[in-house]
Amino acid sequence: MKTIIIGGGLSGLASAYRMLKEDISDVTILEKGSEVGGMAASYHIDNYHIEKYYHHIFASDSELIDLIGSMGLGADLQWLKGTTGYYIDGKIHPMNTPIELLKSPLSVPDLIRIAYTVLVTRRAKDEEIYKLDRVTAKEWILKNAGRSVYERFFEPLLRSKFGSSHDRVSAAWLFGRIRIRSNRSTSGEKLGYLRGGFHRLVARLTESIVAMGGEIRTNCEASEIRTVDGNVSGVDAGGYIDCDSVISTVSPHALLKIISDAPDIPYQ
Repeated sequence: MKTIIIGGGLSGLASAYRMLKEDISDVTILEKGSEVGGMAASYHIDNYHIEKYYHHIFASDSELIDLIGSMGLGADLQWLKGTTGYYIDGKIHPMNTPIELLKSPLSVPDLIRIAYTVLVTRRAKDEEIYKLDRVTAKEWILKNAGRSVYERFFEPLLRSKFGSSHDRVSAAWLFGRIRIRSNRSTSGEKLGYLRGGFHRLVARLTESIVAMGGEIRTNCEASEIRTVDGNVSGVDAGGYIDCDSVISTVSPHALLKIISDAPDIPYQ
């Protein structure tokens, strides 16, 4: 069996590593950039590695923590106290503990509504959250917490993360995010960082994949996934590469461009 993985980010590398380790399939990774790593990639300046994007790990990221351990980097995973500030009315207000939250410029009614929102999300069952996938976060917040809480607290956060698509984010995503960030003690939140940067994880995964017989092609962009009778037959990427299966780790928007008979799935 031969599998092509489109995208050499952390998801693609981890998928290739697991498949090769468990002897499921031969694997070829296609990465359109000049190096693998994706969002976990770093700038390389002399002997220094500076991450291109800000990353940390939550204590609940058990799969990632296990992966780091399997790469022999578990001892270099350090947990530091995270701090959070909220910028409003021209000033940054710390919001790391319940006491600091009470001192924020938000009104008491708004704080009560935010506390109610956190309580609801933490108590929600998974099946209830799944049903919110087609409800936007904006709709849910306006209905359950009010316009003031949305405009003064949640909307700026959503805009900073999703830009012009902030009003299309699902309530299910919001529930998941609040669950993670509210799972902290009264002393604050612990965030995980890999000593030396996450480029070390990327490098270890790359070395392991090659050592197990996997192939990584950089500067190789997939232009079309070919199918025959509803089954994957290969991928065009500067030339035809036959395969039995494809794993895509690129965005749905990018994937739609290379699938000729994509199903009609509404945007979410």
